Amino acid sequence: MSEVRHTCAFCRRGMDVRQGPGRRRVYCSTACRRRAQRARSQGQRERSSQPVSTGLALSVAEGLPEEVAALLAAEQAGAALEAVLERARRLAREVECYVAAAVEDGRRAGRSWDEVAAAAAVSTYTARTRWGEGEVRRLLGRRDRERGAGRDEAPRASPGRASAARQGEHAAMERAGRALAAALSQLHGDRSLQELARAVGRSPSYISRILSGERSAAWPVVEALVRECGGRPEYVRHLWESAHGLAPRARVGVDEAARRVHAAVMGLYLAAACPDVEQVCKASEALSAEWVGRVLAGVEVPDWARLSALVSALGARPGDLRAVWEGLH
Repeated sequence: MSEVRHTCAFCRRGMDVRQGPGRRRVYCSTACRRRAQRARSQGQRERSSQPVSTGLALSVAEGLPEEVAALLAAEQAGAALEAVLERARRLAREVECYVAAAVEDGRRAGRSWDEVAAAAAVSTYTARTRWGEGEVRRLLGRRDRERGAGRDEAPRASPGRASAARQGEHAAMERAGRALAAALSQLHGDRSLQELARAVGRSPSYISRILSGERSAAWPVVEALVRECGGRPEYVRHLWESAHGLAPRARVGVDEAARRVHAAVMGLYLAAACPDVEQVCKASEALSAEWVGRVLAGVEVPDWARLSALVSALGARPGDLRAVWEGLH
């Protein structure tokens, strides 16, 4: 049987390999074969410890804090069991989408299905079935449709008072969301998005979507944005709670209730781009500049009739502030 000169696949030294049936030898010795196996294993460990591409996963992860915050706020407000469980289901769906997006990022970065399965502690068959490209596309497509419907579509009409009430609540949430985005944009001013994003630890595109009203954010993110822009978070708290459909917070003392009314008015004032007192009076045709100035300064507690006129002059609906005002009275 003849021999042919080849090169060892590991040490690159020359070696004689016999020609014939069977698997061709690629290493000059058992030691080289074992070293090559160790090198491959080390390379796999190094790849598994490296962060994967964060394109899809990051976009989903940025939405997780708002779902967690909404669930926590519902619990703290003593919401009904149905409402709390619905928040929990939404959080679970968001986590499911994040896992799928993270796997897709890993696959795009070159990770094998065996590596994905090991990282997720499932079999390779389960990983392929659960997070195949088609399944990931389906999950993320459903997420986009649900979020788009939540932002852009009004609830479908159905007979009965319950349907009308749901439509009214949805409309109020939409108005509060738009007002919150306007107030945050007013505070943002001309500051660089990149600078603001770095300060609050988020991506510029995420901050841009918050300021445009395309994306709702968890309260800690909104609070950090307001503080970074030199504003007072309590001024937009009512708008944020209303945009998320949260019930009014527990009753408090008179002084704190008065501060909440003032903060809610200031949130609408920010959303209206901080008009001059004279502009507000002209729009209301019934309020004095002195009274408006005192209310905006927080030294006047407004009665409902004049508060309604002020809210209308700021381009908002008085009914959206009724619960806050009733907390004082």
